[in-house]
Amino acid sequence: MEFEVDEELLDIFVTEASDSLEQWEAISLNLKKNYSADDLNKLFKIAHSLKGTSKSMGFTQLGDFIHKVEDLIAWVIRQDREITASESQFLLTTHGIMKKWLTGLQLNGNTPDVSEVLWTIGEYLKGEIENLDQLNTSNNMQASEAHAATETSQRTGIEFLKVRSDRLDSLIQIIGELSIHQSIITHSLNNNDVQSNNFKLAVHQAAKMTKEIQNESLALRMTEVRGLFQRLERTANDVAESLQKFIEVTITGADQELDRSVVEAIQDPLVHIVRNLVDHGIENEEIRVAEGKSARGQIQFVAIADAGGILLKLCDDGKGLDSEKILEKARQKGLIKDGTELSENEIHKLIFLPEFSTSEQVTEISGRGIGMQVVKDTIAQIGGTINIVSKKGEGSEFHINLPASLNMIDAVVMELQGNKYSIPLQELVEIVDLNNSKLEDTEESHPLLNWRGSLVPLHYLSNELILNQDYAVQREEGSLPQAAMIIKSNDNLLGFGVDRIVGHQRIIVKSINGEHENNDTLKGATILGDGKPSLILSLSDLSDRLKSNHRMEAV
Repeated sequence: MEFEVDEELLDIFVTEASDSLEQWEAISLNLKKNYSADDLNKLFKIAHSLKGTSKSMGFTQLGDFIHKVEDLIAWVIRQDREITASESQFLLTTHGIMKKWLTGLQLNGNTPDVSEVLWTIGEYLKGEIENLDQLNTSNNMQASEAHAATETSQRTGIEFLKVRSDRLDSLIQIIGELSIHQSIITHSLNNNDVQSNNFKLAVHQAAKMTKEIQNESLALRMTEVRGLFQRLERTANDVAESLQKFIEVTITGADQELDRSVVEAIQDPLVHIVRNLVDHGIENEEIRVAEGKSARGQIQFVAIADAGGILLKLCDDGKGLDSEKILEKARQKGLIKDGTELSENEIHKLIFLPEFSTSEQVTEISGRGIGMQVVKDTIAQIGGTINIVSKKGEGSEFHINLPASLNMIDAVVMELQGNKYSIPLQELVEIVDLNNSKLEDTEESHPLLNWRGSLVPLHYLSNELILNQDYAVQREEGSLPQAAMIIKSNDNLLGFGVDRIVGHQRIIVKSINGEHENNDTLKGATILGDGKPSLILSLSDLSDRLKSNHRMEAV
């Protein structure tokens, strides 16, 4: 850092500069797909503004670097022609360098050495070199990693959020109305007038206002997935460039919203998936053309509103997963026994097992055998699920269901042996009254529930729920569950019997520690309306555990 700057002022500068660079990246990515003179002029204005603010802060070296990039953009504009592929990729490279610079400024670390870049720009403008490909190849992956490093560093300091003014105005107005009703309640209590209509109405309105404040407060932290998809597109572009593959990225549903904490937690796992899509999924141009596919690999990022959250789809039209190869590798590692029958989806999910990889080579991009397990675990930790839809030769789709927020979720409260537990509503397909349902006994330890024409295995949750090594919830002899909670796991339906359903409630998720801290089936705890605590259970994770135990018994 060139001189001491007030920490708060520096945070503001980094936040504003990061916003500008986010626009820079979006425009540069668009220029690679569709040339637009307007986009090029927008990029020039961003560079001009960044140069000015950098120098006004005293960051003269950063300002001089941006000035040189500004000269390159101005030169291309004067040429009155479309930007070349190497020039558009170079703009992404410089974006990554500037992100890395911001990281150094915020962490009081070293700023990047840009002498090679400055020399290359100068030689290119003089016509001494024909293109910028060599510099792009050596820097584009580092640029993408610098992007991630900057985002991580921002989370460690003061975080500034951009908030829509109408949302803030609405919150302030609701708080004002709540204070009025609170005054009426206080006045009625002081005058022993709790039976009056004014008191009852004020209590009702105060409860309503409190719920609205919850909703509005959560909305302040919501952000569109557009920025997340932009980073994934950049990752796909950089990986394709380094592997000399050609891709086309399509984005749908970028205006869907998630809590910022969810976006921060999910971005690294999604980056890993996208790297695999391009590295393992997309074939080289010659192979694609020979197989009758388009020369460019098709990558799709889709966001769809789902019950209680969002469904993200990361798709490619590449070679897909090879089920036979996955199965063979799993048997070699002793994960399953010869002759064990697994569905296509269950075979695909084997790639999430520890140290599982079918890659023949370990590269900087993939093949270390640890990535997909971390992806699944990270998604599960925030209450999400991941599924794979793939067909050999036709591509793969990763479906990731995510909660809209980590702090507040809709849940169904059920009772089991006198204790109340909360189940995330997002996990449930339906709740069935067993008093009006038909059960069929089998040779297995659990009966089958005839539900909508399908036979669904029904597990008594009291027999399956183990909260620690020494304690299991046991069903009293002769007692039967009154309701079944139906979930979908690996395309299969599964039911869990419970004593009774208490109701539906929006709950605040709190972390747990101690003896339950490492229990995968527990996602936290909450306080119910009656003031009593309730553990939050994940039936999806419990289902995975049951299937894993069954698979290990077959070994």
